[in-house]
Amino acid sequence: MMKTGFLSYHIIVKHHDDSYTTYPAGKLGRPFDWDFYDRSAYQVRVVPNSNPIHLFNATKDSDLLVREWRKSFQLVPTKKDGESEYQMNLEKLFEVDVENLNAKPIYDYSFKHFILDKIQGRKNDLSSMKNLIFKGRSLNEKPCKLQIAFVMNDGSSYGNTIEIGTESDDYKMSLSNLKPVKTVTLPRPYPSFLPFYLEHNLLSAFDIHKIESIQFSIGPGISANELADKHGISIISLRLE
Repeated sequence: MMKTGFLSYHIIVKHHDDSYTTYPAGKLGRPFDWDFYDRSAYQVRVVPNSNPIHLFNATKDSDLLVREWRKSFQLVPTKKDGESEYQMNLEKLFEVDVENLNAKPIYDYSFKHFILDKIQGRKNDLSSMKNLIFKGRSLNEKPCKLQIAFVMNDGSSYGNTIEIGTESDDYKMSLSNLKPVKTVTLPRPYPSFLPFYLEHNLLSAFDIHKIESIQFSIGPGISANELADKHGISIISLRLE
């Protein structure tokens, strides 16, 4: 009975005294009453199962990223109406921790985005998805290697590294090429000497139905003589298709 489009609806609660409250307005009465003036409704997008599954949108989701904040990060409008890019420029991949001065340097900046709410209504379509598409660009007028990984519900991670160019474009990563990668403990625990990576002996295979979050890492795949350089990406969106 469902058709492609938008499904709008109200939730109406009947009380013991036979009065009604309509949501999302939270007002007494029902939408079809002549004196009910707030007819705002809940709305759900209804899409074909072939449509992409959108996992991240910078305009809506940048504040939800689990990350260590840097003053150079900013949300900036692009030339396209309603589109934004979240610029993450890093002067250094490794910064000395004043509470752990003897720590071995780890040249890795990682951040995470939880996606359970993004896939909730599309679980039946996950198995038909073939590629993960990153839309964005690199900063500093040079390409940047970016590792993108799915973090599973048991803490293991499967991903790959792609090179992001200086032009804003779609960068494709095939799900069939995913391999085990290290899981970064995000958000970072306190005290800071606790392990940077999740230590585990998990041997489970990749199962797209068990994904919970996306882990982004700048550092893996970068040559040793470039680790101390400036690196950065600008992310617009992420989707499965």
